[in-house]
Amino acid sequence: MTQKNNHKLRIGIVGAGGIVRTRHLPALKKNPDVEIVAVSNSTYESSEKFCRNELPQATPMRNWADLLAVPDLDIIWIGTPPYMHSAVTISALEAGKHVFCQARMAMDLAEAREMLAASKRYPELVTMLCPPPYGMRADLLVKKLLAENYLGRPHHVRLQSDITGVFARGKIVHPIRQGYEVIIPDVLNVLCSFENGAEGVLEFSGVNAFAPGDRCEIYGHRGTLVYDFATDIVQIGKVGDKEMRVADLPPDLATEWHVEDDFIGAVKSKGRVRPHPDFEDGVRYMRVVQAVADSRARNEWVPIKS
Repeated sequence: MTQKNNHKLRIGIVGAGGIVRTRHLPALKKNPDVEIVAVSNSTYESSEKFCRNELPQATPMRNWADLLAVPDLDIIWIGTPPYMHSAVTISALEAGKHVFCQARMAMDLAEAREMLAASKRYPELVTMLCPPPYGMRADLLVKKLLAENYLGRPHHVRLQSDITGVFARGKIVHPIRQGYEVIIPDVLNVLCSFENGAEGVLEFSGVNAFAPGDRCEIYGHRGTLVYDFATDIVQIGKVGDKEMRVADLPPDLATEWHVEDDFIGAVKSKGRVRPHPDFEDGVRYMRVVQAVADSRARNEWVPIKS
């Protein structure tokens, strides 16, 4: 695929739900280098409504396969649920399109690996997964504190990073919801070991009333770090301190949301820039997701191999 001088990158959106509408669309509309030309949502009626309300110049499509056939498309922007990610991504790459895909990467590890293999068959095409917005702003600050050994040797973590094994237990609290039988746990607890020797726990709930907000806690032999994702406040404290304090977040360490521009910039660079998270990052994440599912199904510890 060749890009002509002064040619706007033509985007087709597959899956135009709330995340695409509220998070991605504003930045894409502002970018002078792109043009959204077609939209395929879950139904033709919803595609029409989305175009009517948000993109009057775009063409609503009945299904995503028809969208891939639109002439001169450069990019497929995927906002569907994960069960469609693999099929749409691989088809788009085979059609010569760059791909931006909403996270989670895929339904399971096997599909994620198929997506990665397809991206390697077309190295000239840019692929990127949507990063999580929570934890983005102070991510570099947390990494800096850890690299400077502020906490010492971490021994307990509540969240996820470089996990080498898991044991997962889930519980369905409400077996019937809105007339449907529930098969996905309402509560999930995951014990895990980390590459650096620390132990950890991941806690997820969709039903706990007055539950604390999402956050990461890291405990080391010298101190503690707590990152509240809702407020982007990082608190730190060392053994012997009377209380924890809020860590300063210098402007040069604060990461803002410019995901859409990062991806478009990578496409325009013609391969010189590779944005993250890429499909390699996604497969590493899916190894943990798959291990959690396998552990819960088998009721046993599952090692995670790279």
